[in-house]
Amino acid sequence: MRTILFSFIATLFILNTVNAQSKQLMGKGNTDFTLGIGIMSSSAFLEDARTILPPLTLHVHRHIGQNFSLGLSYSQSSYQSQPVIVSDGLAQKVTNRSQQLGLKGAFHYNQLEHLDFYGGFLLAVNNSKFSVNYGNFDYLETHMNIHPEADKVTYTGFVGAEYVFSNRVLAFSEVGFGSSIFTFGVGYRL
Repeated sequence: MRTILFSFIATLFILNTVNAQSKQLMGKGNTDFTLGIGIMSSSAFLEDARTILPPLTLHVHRHIGQNFSLGLSYSQSSYQSQPVIVSDGLAQKVTNRSQQLGLKGAFHYNQLEHLDFYGGFLLAVNNSKFSVNYGNFDYLETHMNIHPEADKVTYTGFVGAEYVFSNRVLAFSEVGFGSSIFTFGVGYRL
């Protein structure tokens, strides 16, 4: 863990030193680290479930052109389904803990001084781990085709906006069907 933390801090320091020269607020050469929280989990919304841990997202993206950025996205969330009556009469609730890691590309419209509108696509791998509150998973696996762990590749689109307060601090909001339908948060620009 210390090695990962040290590597992360060293990377931030090197990128900050390389980009130390004065640059514009928007466009090519900027690297953004953003942390966001989702208002509504996509899975919980689609399955009418109760959110336990709201979707938390971490994005790192680099503006490789004036109007294009490419980066990585990581998110995690947890929700619990409505009760499912199984063969022995128990009302089981299924808890899903999900993680998503993806590649995120976006096209930007940044003609305004501090405001950047963007839209793009996310190609991700989702890992879901399911558990039940009573008994075992046999009934759900046999009759409902729900397995204790599942991985799948997904793709989705999104639109959003970010407001840059200074050379370093920004806020963003985004709408899409990644781990959350609506996400907002803050960021740091190198």
